[in-house]
Amino acid sequence: MRFSLRLKFLLAVLFCVAAVMLTGMHRLNQLKVRTFEQEVHNRTALVSEVGRATRSYVANQLKPAIDADTDALVVEGRSSF
Repeated sequence: MRFSLRLKFLLAVLFCVAAVMLTGMHRLNQLKVRTFEQEVHNRTALVSEVGRATRSYVANQLKPAIDADTDALVVEGRSSF
């Protein structure tokens, strides 16, 4: 069976468009995954830093202030782990 030149050209163009689209989709997916992983890393670092800052504040500011102000046991002011 013989294909016309027009049909061969159309099939070649369609194949090229499909190849470009699939390649683009793959690259966009890789970019999306990399961006998502970076965002997870950034948020994890932020949460870790907030925890560290809170522990530091409790140990260096809150505990001494509570100890100087009252002799009562204030659990929130003593838990700096």
